[in-house]
Amino acid sequence: MFLQKSKKKNILVIAGLFLSGLVGAGFGSGREIFVYFASLGPMGIVGFIFSCVLLGLASVRILTIVRGGHFAHIGQVTAFVAKGKLGKLFTGTILSFAFIGYVAMLSGVRDVLQPVFPAVRRRFPILFGLCTCGVVAAFSLIAFNRNFPAFARVCAVVTPVIIFCVAVVAITAAFTAPAENVAGTVPFPKIATLILKSCLYTGYNLLFLLGVLGRAGGLEADAREIQKGSMLGAGLFLAAGACIFVGLSIISPDVASGNMPLPAVIGGLGVVPGRIFSCVLAFAMLLCAACNLGAVGSVFGKKVLAGPLFAVLGIPVSYIGFDRVISVIYPVFGFVGILFLLALAQTRRKIV
Repeated sequence: MFLQKSKKKNILVIAGLFLSGLVGAGFGSGREIFVYFASLGPMGIVGFIFSCVLLGLASVRILTIVRGGHFAHIGQVTAFVAKGKLGKLFTGTILSFAFIGYVAMLSGVRDVLQPVFPAVRRRFPILFGLCTCGVVAAFSLIAFNRNFPAFARVCAVVTPVIIFCVAVVAITAAFTAPAENVAGTVPFPKIATLILKSCLYTGYNLLFLLGVLGRAGGLEADAREIQKGSMLGAGLFLAAGACIFVGLSIISPDVASGNMPLPAVIGGLGVVPGRIFSCVLAFAMLLCAACNLGAVGSVFGKKVLAGPLFAVLGIPVSYIGFDRVISVIYPVFGFVGILFLLALAQTRRKIV
């Protein structure tokens, strides 16, 4: 059971879960916003707004389904949304994508913590990598093996703080980094690209949302609380993303197109601000990693070895590189996410 006695707490829990699934290495570092939106100019913000609206509405529908069926496993949700081979396709895709998301968080934590422990990273690179990945894996396993409502309550408190810190850092970057001129028009080919990127961004982030919200069947919230919580989460996500967009549109293109633009800008202001923000991002990634590993484990149900096996397997796989995951692998899953969004829209005809 969740916090059914307090409507305000239910709303915060829903918003916290929403943010925990989306605010990870790519979003918090600014890399995702640049790749999908800011790189296309001022019109890119329209695409991001469109994505946030769709994700908020999808959150409402997913939570309505899991609450009605008291679902706690991702496979139960996909079986409700689609039958037969299509449902199996969704389940397999979510399993694969959740694992890749977990891998991305391992790689991201390793990257953002380099400025925090520069001497260790320089002298003992292998030990540094194993320790950072080990912490993420251990935290994810603890969160996975403990009860889900406790994790949800942690997200309700922590994720709004993280999203606020990211927004403040993005605005700070806009005012402190050397300004650049931003193009005022977007030609038709870029508009077509923006539509495609917005859809792909929405698609794969929907899979992230399903990974965490699909296990919230014990949430005793009414329809109004689900709507308010989902809209609050989407609103906070939109506000922080808009701040990141503005910051990336102003700073130097060389910095904005980097692997982790926001940490790079804040790190340039001093050692202490850089290390503090790195720790904030690392904690956001810990929560996101736990969400993804939990999604993987939920697909396997009571097979207790599945979680530890995937947790350990993700460590060597994480060396594929953070930027490659964000820019290449994520969009591939976006197509399946779009298909799932269409199938999800059709569930209004079903009785939950």
